[in-house]
Amino acid sequence: MTLIDPLGKMHPSDSIPSKLRLSAQGLQQVDARLNYLGWRKQSKYWAHKANVGVATLKRFRARNRVTADAFQSICQALGLGWQDLAEPYLPVSAEAEEPFDDSADGGLDEIWVSRGSVFQSLTHHLNQGCRILVLTGITGIGKTVLAAQLTQRFQPKLGPHLVINLDMANRTKFVDIATDCLAQVGQVVTEEERHHPPQLMQRWLHLLIHDPHWVVMDSLEALMQGDEHNGWSVFNDPLWDRFFHQLLGSTVCASQLVLTSQEVPSQLQVHGWRYPERFQVQPIKGLSPDAQVALLRGYDFQPEDAESWSYLLRIGAAYEGHPLALQVILGEIRDHYGGQVVRYWQQYGAEIEVVEQAKAGLAAPGDYPQLDRYSCQLRNAVRDRIDKTFMRLRHDLPDAYLLLCTTAVYRTAVDEAFLLGPFLRRGWSPRRGQVALDTLLERHLLEINSNNQFRQHNLIRSVALDHFQQLDAAS
Repeated sequence: MTLIDPLGKMHPSDSIPSKLRLSAQGLQQVDARLNYLGWRKQSKYWAHKANVGVATLKRFRARNRVTADAFQSICQALGLGWQDLAEPYLPVSAEAEEPFDDSADGGLDEIWVSRGSVFQSLTHHLNQGCRILVLTGITGIGKTVLAAQLTQRFQPKLGPHLVINLDMANRTKFVDIATDCLAQVGQVVTEEERHHPPQLMQRWLHLLIHDPHWVVMDSLEALMQGDEHNGWSVFNDPLWDRFFHQLLGSTVCASQLVLTSQEVPSQLQVHGWRYPERFQVQPIKGLSPDAQVALLRGYDFQPEDAESWSYLLRIGAAYEGHPLALQVILGEIRDHYGGQVVRYWQQYGAEIEVVEQAKAGLAAPGDYPQLDRYSCQLRNAVRDRIDKTFMRLRHDLPDAYLLLCTTAVYRTAVDEAFLLGPFLRRGWSPRRGQVALDTLLERHLLEINSNNQFRQHNLIRSVALDHFQQLDAAS
């Protein structure tokens, strides 16, 4: 492959890496050009002209790496030279080999590469024949992203990929999920079979046991009795207990399952103790201090600014490296405070100090609280942090606040027209809606997937629904 920049210079493929990253100075040039052209930051016109997805534009502006071809196309669509915008890079021969590909639309944030030790441990268990791997941890800690990494590694070698997002499913009974999974591989379930659930269970088990499939079940707690305050214990539908028991107890099994859950069902845990070589639970903790540093650098914060850096490290420690909480806070500092950490700390540092004091009170002398031991306290701290972000958004940018609260009622991802349609019908101009949308994307309060659809993270949505109810009560 040979790249040609807008000035007509030739660049052979062996002189550049396969992926490029926008520099901090390049981001300023890009935003200035967007402002001059009157394009918004995730403009569909820009995406169409560059022949990339909107999600790729978001990754590009977030200064994540994108493929060299996509980087060049995005810059050419703006009429800018890509070499002037890219971060300095080493020749391909000097680059370290990457463990997996994160270049696709809606791909993985680079920060997750720093969880290499956990990833390698899980890879080892799966290579040794683990049938059911359960990733546990607080909402927003990164279970789904890690499951996606494992999918990239194992699914191509194993077989068809079955995706079961239980948090977005309208129905969570065993019959409904089994029917959906069989349909994903082209097998029709008759109405008679649906009226005989044990028979349907055996049919699904036979498929997984004899034909290799890679199965990801996200948000397993949706199948359990309980809630985030009281915990989850047993399955709502007893067929799930029987299903997992038989899957683990079978002499052979061609498929592997990765489950994500805030807690492990006690019934499943008991079965796992009987077959330890076939069952593994991996608690997912917050980002390590080194990974937090990588995240800060990814947002273009540098340790040379000693005062700002110390505040950022305190924020990371206060929330024990919780990725979603840190992304929300860093997005707010960068977007609302122009990257001025000291200004942010002067106004809200007292809140971080309260968290620090609470953590100090929980710990015995010389014992630092760990995420898996005090997940309830961290859950409250994260929720409180995000709730305060909502309150400031309501005061500073009421349009974005209203959009965030009212669209929390959508359980699944929706496209832009559906998201903004009610507001445009109320009299909002397209630009007004786009400004509100951009604000939420910039502050990590809204996510965009590979299909250019928008959704709220579970933790964000739970807070937004509370605020929506307050709006509804006040109206």
